Amino acid sequence: MPTPSYKILIAGGGIAGLSVAIELALKGHSITVLERTPTIQSVGGSQLIPPQACKVIDSWGCHDRFLKADEIREKLVIFRYADGSLIGINDLRWQKDVYGYQTLNIQREVYQRLLYDRALELGVKVKFGCKVDIIDQAIPSITLADGEVLKADLIIGADGVRSKVRTTVLGEVVEPRVSDTAYICRLPGDLVRADPLTEPLMSQPDPQGWLAPGRHAVASPGRHGAIYGIILVIDKEHDRHPPIPKDARDWKTRGDIKELRDMYQDHEPRVRRILDMVKEDDCRMWRISMLPDLKSWVSESGKVVLLGDAAHAMHPYLAQGSAMATEDATALGECLSRATEVSQVPLAMKAYESIRKPRAEKLKAASEFSGKEKHYPDGEKQRKRDELMMKGAETQLTVPKKGEKNMHPTAWVHGHDVRAHANAELDRIFGEDGTVSLGNGVPESFGEGLIV
Repeated sequence: MPTPSYKILIAGGGIAGLSVAIELALKGHSITVLERTPTIQSVGGSQLIPPQACKVIDSWGCHDRFLKADEIREKLVIFRYADGSLIGINDLRWQKDVYGYQTLNIQREVYQRLLYDRALELGVKVKFGCKVDIIDQAIPSITLADGEVLKADLIIGADGVRSKVRTTVLGEVVEPRVSDTAYICRLPGDLVRADPLTEPLMSQPDPQGWLAPGRHAVASPGRHGAIYGIILVIDKEHDRHPPIPKDARDWKTRGDIKELRDMYQDHEPRVRRILDMVKEDDCRMWRISMLPDLKSWVSESGKVVLLGDAAHAMHPYLAQGSAMATEDATALGECLSRATEVSQVPLAMKAYESIRKPRAEKLKAASEFSGKEKHYPDGEKQRKRDELMMKGAETQLTVPKKGEKNMHPTAWVHGHDVRAHANAELDRIFGEDGTVSLGNGVPESFGEGLIV
């Protein structure tokens, strides 16, 4: 029996909202995205797109466009902050043979623009300047600040870490936990290439990282070498943390580049030189936030549901935030396909929560742990971390051969087939005898070794 076409409202036009819009539009649903900003986002840092997300993006007909927008990253090179000595190399070249796709790196605004263009091609309506005022989870409906009322069969909250939809779902306000601070600086690629000290950083598209006590930095060329971007993350407990404006969020607050230069005087010459090149207007800051595990992602009526950062905002230290939104979108689409009539939509959304919540919360915990590893103070823990990373760089013992899909420590992250997993779980949940079984999975331990 073909799945009916449902009318769906999506609050939030970022990566998460546009991802689920594409997935659902491809399945024949009527989609309207409500974005509060007046235009599509045009600022943000670099985004790693891991293999499991690339697989989904390919199913949306977008992967070739992403490949044209930037270059495949073959490895991540990690240096010690003080002298620039090599700590480790995270080889990514084997991923295509094992998982079918390789990690991509793309600027956030380009990522969002590619999704936006694809959504429009599929007939998705994207309305900008729409501030959500009231959400009625029983109807369900959204009342905008200008008084317009929009009704739907399902409302999806993809409105980020400070989600208004989340308050409706939970019946209470859950504030994000503000932790570390990130600074993003962007330079012209030609400027970095012109300096003999920094030119080697532009010779390959691969990202570079520097680990320091209470801090780390990740940098890479972008847009086929047209730019060079560096993100510097400072632990909230660092005793030399620069002053932070109260309203610092969303990459819109100017960072104090002079303070950063002073703070990073203990770093190797290449990092100091890069920061010397940064103009004051080209340094932005962002307060990193994460959510505690929520009691539910689905409203009491089952007609309003959370997705992406609105459900599970996590630290960026495993570069899995946007990938989790991609996985959410795919799983939600598969779950909704099991609802053969509108009365079954709430059950489909509870199935979505049952499938996705354990994995997202496991990744959230792993990301937090990875951040702590990156910020070890100089000492025994730091030396053991560096020795382990160097051993991997020298021997590549952990790189699996073709066909050994589950033989790498990160296989549970990058080798996850969200569509196949969702359908296997849905076959179990919607039993052949008509029974429905919804479990509350508990995340398994993630172990160590996920630092990069």
